[in-house]
Amino acid sequence: RFSDLKMLKGSRYARSIFLQGLLASGNRLRATAPQELIKLQKQYHTLLQDHGLNAIATAISFVKESTSLDYFLAGVDNLKQLKEILSSINKPVTSYKIIEPLLAKFKEKGIDPRKWS
Repeated sequence: RFSDLKMLKGSRYARSIFLQGLLASGNRLRATAPQELIKLQKQYHTLLQDHGLNAIATAISFVKESTSLDYFLAGVDNLKQLKEILSSINKPVTSYKIIEPLLAKFKEKGIDPRKWS
């Protein structure tokens, strides 16, 4: 969604690149999340698993390939996650083209957890 914004190069930040954990973990979303989003999360993680893709590395690859972003922020729950994120940054870009059709299904309501009620 950043591709249509006119922002100064060098100051374009994305936060929550894992969509509040939705893309990083196959764990169930909170009960107030829309059922459509819960189903989509399951499909996403099944697709990654079927193609042997790591969820964190795939999300990082996606933002690394973006020409609309300069930096990203990622939340972590523990040291293990931080190490996985840091090791994923220097890995070759994952072919995320496999998941593009599924990502296209995310609607604005699904992307913003504040609207999950």
